[in-house]
Amino acid sequence: MRQSAAERWEITMLKSKEFEGLAVKAIEWRRIQHAVGHRVDRIIRDEADHVLLDEDDVVTLTDIEHARQSGVLDRMLTAARR
Repeated sequence: MRQSAAERWEITMLKSKEFEGLAVKAIEWRRIQHAVGHRVDRIIRDEADHVLLDEDDVVTLTDIEHARQSGVLDRMLTAARR
């Protein structure tokens, strides 16, 4: 059965979004690898204002998971010194 141009375009777009998602995950993983073992340059709080990391604390994988669950992973990754 022959595919129409619209069907081929839809398949192409779905594949593109799939690759984009993989790229975003790869970038996040790289940022996590760079953050673990490094100190943060500011206090990291969750949305309920609980302290996850204090200034100069070292980032661990447990901290990464807590930050992800709290919705502040990007904030933590940005605060990690290199």
